Amino acid sequence: MRNFLWTGDPSRSRATTISWEKVCKPLNEGGLGIRRLRDINSSMLMKLAWRILIEVDDFATFMKLKYFSRDGDTCQYYKASSIWPGVREALLEVKSRSQWVIGNGAKADLIRDNWLSSTSLQSSLELTLPQLKGFNAKVNSILVNNNWSIPLILQNMLDVAGLSIDNVHRGASKQEDYMVWSPDTQGRFTCKSAFDSIRRKANPQLAGQRVSGTPIFT
Repeated sequence: MRNFLWTGDPSRSRATTISWEKVCKPLNEGGLGIRRLRDINSSMLMKLAWRILIEVDDFATFMKLKYFSRDGDTCQYYKASSIWPGVREALLEVKSRSQWVIGNGAKADLIRDNWLSSTSLQSSLELTLPQLKGFNAKVNSILVNNNWSIPLILQNMLDVAGLSIDNVHRGASKQEDYMVWSPDTQGRFTCKSAFDSIRRKANPQLAGQRVSGTPIFT
């Protein structure tokens, strides 16, 4: 690809004066709009990860039964698979860009899921899997008649983590909890929004300048 870009012949090579990273920027950021295959692959893996997290179809059910523990954590031991290592990394990317909307509180995990903000109590307090083993309480465990009932120990954890119950997004009380994709204003996951959220963006001050404008890229 690089040889063809600079010489017109994939079999010929020559020194390049512009980095591949800059070439892969969109036109409005000074690049040529060529998409990096690594980022495309990552966004497709994130699509699979999103499907596993929110869907209840055969694929999602199979992946959860095979690669997740009963507590909801991903398995930490090796299992032969051509896609699981990539999906496991993609799950982290998806979770870091998602947040739960709380309805009846029956689906969102109290400790592991991002229902207080874009991070979870587990991440904020750096809780390890051994520490959470056997703990699988849902958010509805602290809801009484659709009102919050926060135990003192949990309130202390929230204070230490710098999280507040005031940041919770609430849905209808009889509605199931659901996850929204934060990079999209409508909360809908798309491969395009995933791609845009993970790629490196150029300095906004360079927007509108092109690769052909050689003074930028020296």
